[in-house]
Amino acid sequence: MEDVKKNKPKQASFLDCHNGSLVEIVGDKDNPGSTLFVIYKVLFDDIEISDKVTVDGIDYCPPSDDLIKTGTILLPTYPEPYNTLKELVDVIDKFVYRYLDITDSYRKLATYYILLSWIYDCFETIPYLRAIGDYGTGKSRFQKVIGHLCYKPMFAGGATTPSPIFRIINLYRGTLIIDEADFRLSDAQSEIVKIFNCGYTTGVPVLRTEGDKERMPVAYNVFCPKIIATRERFTDKALESRCLTEVMQGNPRVGIPIHLPKSFYNEALKIRNMLLLFRLKHYGQVEIKPELAIEGVEARVNQILLPLLSIIEDQKV
Repeated sequence: MEDVKKNKPKQASFLDCHNGSLVEIVGDKDNPGSTLFVIYKVLFDDIEISDKVTVDGIDYCPPSDDLIKTGTILLPTYPEPYNTLKELVDVIDKFVYRYLDITDSYRKLATYYILLSWIYDCFETIPYLRAIGDYGTGKSRFQKVIGHLCYKPMFAGGATTPSPIFRIINLYRGTLIIDEADFRLSDAQSEIVKIFNCGYTTGVPVLRTEGDKERMPVAYNVFCPKIIATRERFTDKALESRCLTEVMQGNPRVGIPIHLPKSFYNEALKIRNMLLLFRLKHYGQVEIKPELAIEGVEARVNQILLPLLSIIEDQKV
């Protein structure tokens, strides 16, 4: 039994092999609900598909569970080409405009946040996107439209308990999409706030004690982009300061579909596939541009905004 366990591959959703190769989980387009690895050889600009990979003598396989099969976590299927970064940004912007009614300035912000989500792990800190509004103002549509384009979106409702959220972020390290995040119970709110407050920066895991017989401390990495919907502002001022917020008004403009058509999901997958290629080609190639810090703004705000500002090539934006 020990030999079988010893030879069992470890699960991983992304690997930087530090040998010129990047490994990323994708959905198997020929077998929905199953997963594969895309292996990108940076120096050769070459792509391979495999169901496992060996790195430093350790075998890895992509996770494949009910979260993938039920669409709770969405994946790209294969890197698709795009012409220029400007055109990719334009495709994202038009998609968001077609299905979601938000202010023009926030739509531009959201467009680049989507881009940032695909290379967020190249930075030390990231902001969160947050929609605030009462019932029926479009918060769920906000999350669905923007979330479907983000890096490995992980959808969770407000009724979700904190325990699986720690584990899902730690394993998949995608973008957490959490609806109705007002959490009424103080103990649950405390746990979720820990995830939010620790998860905006690297190197600050959430520690939990686990085990039936022998209780041991376990560190969970909760650093990832997050798209949050709430009815009220957070009472925690530190958390509130990490959110880039759009106040939803309801009454969407004429032309916004009440129900999302099937074409929405096909379009979203195609864009995710292009964004996968963006990630593979830009991972490790982007850096913070401190000269873009905004004068007169407190350090905390500049801290979360600089990663976003550093990937924007359009001076007007």
